[in-house]
Amino acid sequence: MHRKSSSGSATNSSPCVIEMLRAPQITLDTTLGQLYAQDGPGERKTHMAVVFGFASSEIALSCKVVENKKYLYQDRTFTATPSCFSSQNREAVQRDAAIKYLSLTPQRDAFAAGNMPVIIFNLDSSGKLAAHSKEEAEKTISSLDIFQRPMIDFCDGPDQISMENAIDVLVTKTVVDGLERLPLAIDPNTLYFLNSKAALCTSGLPR
Repeated sequence: MHRKSSSGSATNSSPCVIEMLRAPQITLDTTLGQLYAQDGPGERKTHMAVVFGFASSEIALSCKVVENKKYLYQDRTFTATPSCFSSQNREAVQRDAAIKYLSLTPQRDAFAAGNMPVIIFNLDSSGKLAAHSKEEAEKTISSLDIFQRPMIDFCDGPDQISMENAIDVLVTKTVVDGLERLPLAIDPNTLYFLNSKAALCTSGLPR
């Protein structure tokens, strides 16, 4: 990863000169888009989009990203004690999980996607929190070299994903139940197993 920093200056009626530091421009050594293009001659003609989203197995993250019932993940909400889901605490737990899984983590993952379509699920579409999440995602991506910036499409949930705009197949980091109806590059059962502890234990990788 390479950084190019730049600085400017601002003056006012005071004799002081204030140096304004701007965010550095970042060029990644490689991106997911470049790796997918190297996968094989056939893959180069396939228009992929990456879905960076997560569904809790315990609570709905938004009105359109509901609980996973088939593909279970033991996230913090799944392993929490029952007291965490009291009427007083449930709303706070839901909000914190939604911010993590629908905003912070997808922004981080999208940073490495490269110049390809990326789909991120909205926090509940109304309210300042959702607008702030989009602004933060755009701000994060803007620090990348212009040729490595992903094209982010925000949608409310799996059922709202559109396969238009010449997208042939989807790649996803984790399996969300609602994605099964869509064309996926990897069979969801295979991907779920590859992300499991059982796959890790039998992979032969050093422990």
